[in-house]
Amino acid sequence: MTSSLFWLWPMASPSQDRSPGGGNKTPRSLADYQPRTLAAIAQAGLASKLGTDPLGDILGDALIIQANVLPSRVQVIYDGEARPLEGLKKDVLDHWTRRYAGNPLGYTESYQVEVRVFENDRPYWVAVRTQDIQSLQARVSQDRTVELYVIGLGGAKSTEGDSWEWLYLVVPTPTD
Repeated sequence: MTSSLFWLWPMASPSQDRSPGGGNKTPRSLADYQPRTLAAIAQAGLASKLGTDPLGDILGDALIIQANVLPSRVQVIYDGEARPLEGLKKDVLDHWTRRYAGNPLGYTESYQVEVRVFENDRPYWVAVRTQDIQSLQARVSQDRTVELYVIGLGGAKSTEGDSWEWLYLVVPTPTD
């Protein structure tokens, strides 16, 4: 069974940022969120690294910041695991907010935790607002498919090998 996460979100929500650099922001509508996979969001980030997508900013050899956050609806299985948002993903969040967020603290202070989800049997960690963790755990039982609304901010190359760590933010279900 699939469920959607419905959270109340204040009017000044960071998820409402739509244009780079803190200009006029308008809320994203439900229609802005396209069905996608987390893997497809990561591939779009790599496309900017390879120069095939002009909407990504490359910061050295190890950091990609996406101007186009690809608002997406993803179907995943939530397993109940959580951990602090740290390291490379925290760096991606900090760089992205400095470049594109109208309200950087709305992101950096709100997104402090990641939860583990699975898509096609592959694990991913997605950042959730700290104040929404209990709501998420209460509304979605473990090992159950859930639809999440996410944006992809970019990725950082792992210090161990050639893999990349991608930062996905779970945002509240948009309303029209």
